[in-house]
Amino acid sequence: MERPPEPIAEPLDPAVSGHGVLVWFEVDDFDAAVTRARKLGATFVEEPLVNPRPQHHEVWLKDPDGYVVVLASPDGSAA
Repeated sequence: MERPPEPIAEPLDPAVSGHGVLVWFEVDDFDAAVTRARKLGATFVEEPLVNPRPQHHEVWLKDPDGYVVVLASPDGSAA
C-alpha cells in the first residue's frame, strides 16, 4: 500500500486538506480574459495585479473544483 505524501505545510484553512495545485496560463489578451472571467462569474482570489519580478499582469481565480488558476500576460508586458 502506497503511503500518502507528507504535508508540505499546515493548510491555511484547517477544513481544507491536500497540497493544492496552481495552474498557470499565459494569455495574449489579459484584459479580455479578465472580462470573460467576470462574465462567467469566476471567484477571484486576487484581483488583477502586476507581478514585479516578471513584469506581467496576473489574476488569481478559483475553478469550480476549488483549484487556483492564474491567468498572466506575457512577461515584460507590464513594464
